[in-house]
Amino acid sequence: MRVMVLAWWSFLVGLASTLPITGAFSTPLLWVATRSRRLVRAWAVFFAAATMLVAAANLYHLLYVEPGRVAVYYFGGWVLATNYQVGIVYTVDALSALMGFLAAALVFAATLYSLEYIGEGGEEWYYTLLLGLLAGLMGVFYTGDAFNLFVMLEVVGVSAYSLVAYYRGDGRAVEAALKYAFVGSIATTVYFISLVIVYYGLSSAYIVVEGERIPLGTLNIAGLQFACRVAGIEGAVHGLNIVAPVAAVFISMAVWVFMTKAALFPNHFWLPDAHPAAPSPVSALLSGVVVKTGLYSLIRFIYTVYMPSRYAPVAEVTGVVLGVLVVAGALSSLVAGFMMLVQDDVKRLIAYSTVMHMGYVAMAVGLGTRMGLEAAVYHMVTHAVGKALFFFSAGMAIMVAGSRSIDGLSGVAEESPVAALGVVVAALGLAGAFPLGCFSSKLLLYLAFVERGAVLLAIVLIASSAMAFAAYSKLVYALVFKRPRGGFSGRRPGSWMRIVVLSFSALFVALGVFAPYIVGGVVSPVAAAVLSPESYYRAVFMG
Repeated sequence: MRVMVLAWWSFLVGLASTLPITGAFSTPLLWVATRSRRLVRAWAVFFAAATMLVAAANLYHLLYVEPGRVAVYYFGGWVLATNYQVGIVYTVDALSALMGFLAAALVFAATLYSLEYIGEGGEEWYYTLLLGLLAGLMGVFYTGDAFNLFVMLEVVGVSAYSLVAYYRGDGRAVEAALKYAFVGSIATTVYFISLVIVYYGLSSAYIVVEGERIPLGTLNIAGLQFACRVAGIEGAVHGLNIVAPVAAVFISMAVWVFMTKAALFPNHFWLPDAHPAAPSPVSALLSGVVVKTGLYSLIRFIYTVYMPSRYAPVAEVTGVVLGVLVVAGALSSLVAGFMMLVQDDVKRLIAYSTVMHMGYVAMAVGLGTRMGLEAAVYHMVTHAVGKALFFFSAGMAIMVAGSRSIDGLSGVAEESPVAALGVVVAALGLAGAFPLGCFSSKLLLYLAFVERGAVLLAIVLIASSAMAFAAYSKLVYALVFKRPRGGFSGRRPGSWMRIVVLSFSALFVALGVFAPYIVGGVVSPVAAAVLSPESYYRAVFMG
């Protein structure tokens, strides 16, 4: 067993996950002890804000203080042994840190928004689930262990299913939550089976180091990378013939699971019911960051584990997986575009938009190029901000109008200009209007497709964006230019809700205006970190 001295800031990695889970478990106890709703709300805001600040510190450190480094935190002090069989490790590179900060920032914004959106009655459980969702998200993005990823996906899932069913008096919400839970449970079960297969299968292959027989069976992500890497060295692995079949079965099952989590066609069917049924701040999180757990996991396994291998059978498997992602992404974008054109429910419209944008990211990831990876990362960021803004502002509009139908939202701009402003900025930005956030990321996507010679993908991007613009135009026209069809609900958005919408509107504009600086200062270093898998391995096993 090695002894390793951790840098002080490595403990921030562990703190980023322990903070929200501490808040989640303590919130019901606080409610029982005080019966104070104001204190419960302040408690939730504190833990969400603290997690966001810690995540920001991790991102800043990995981008600017020690660029290229990978932060490692060994839970319980279990530093991994030479054969990497024992211990759970959080391994945070620039991509992990960026996604963790994105998740924490969105949950913090959703918590502020919820202060005036969620009515009295059951608030303590709402904020418990919200912090539990944050804890799971931080675990997904920070973990360096494939089994721990399974655990954290379950934490995210249980929290999300319950939040979707928060309005348990609404039969549609309960039905959507059950469908979401059923599909999500099947997906994580398949992933668990794939872990059993890869661990058991690789355990029959081994290498010999200084006379010691070391099996390749492991669930550590860096260890799986090592197994794929040494398979490409002639004579290094005993039982080599098992590596390629096991790798193929594992990644095939895992890709199906992560495509389901990312709501990619044909596994997207659960999302249009689940996201609209949830409270609007929860919908913002589900579409803004939860679906990205699947895409992040795909990037992590493909680029960190499989692509470094020079073993021809593993390389062939990787090529097939990349091709599947391109096809699934293109179909997702086109199918979602057509479905957006026929929606009358504003939240279902926004939900299908999520399927479309996840398709864009999948296509970019499937290119297997640096520019494709940069485009995927940047679009995940811009989409997260734009989609959160869309749900936040749509939630305000629905509150004012008392209706989710597009016609029912007619004239909302007269009653709530801030809600209308947020919807217009989000709709135009997600459609790709200059100079808003998604214009810049879509331009980068287009350039990545052209660089790769994938003209058809560029056409898919343009065509689906045109369909989205047409669908959004109906909504914007109803909100801004139509006269109200009847009386409004009488409810008015609170100040925190308006602050969140205005802040995200400004941020979405800034993501487009300052795109060259963001790409150069954040996105490119993140892509470079992902494309340096050797650093990931060395951080875990060599310090």
